[in-house]
Amino acid sequence: QDVFLAALDRNRYRPVFAPEQVRSSIVSLAVADAKGLSRALLHENVICTERGGYLRIAPHFCNTDDEVERVAGLLNRL
Repeated sequence: QDVFLAALDRNRYRPVFAPEQVRSSIVSLAVADAKGLSRALLHENVICTERGGYLRIAPHFCNTDDEVERVAGLLNRL
């Protein structure tokens, strides 16, 4: 999560998460068009979900830093 959040354009996306000591692996982003972004990311072979108007991304320990940075980069360009 830290790698993803560091690479994400925080002027465009507002992460919503719990304090670090109780965080889960899911990152929820408050965005205007979560469904559209979810579809655009799926076209780039990125699996994420849209729930309640939030885009939910779950970087996992098996993802490399490069993969996580790629997703943040895609979002920064969309």
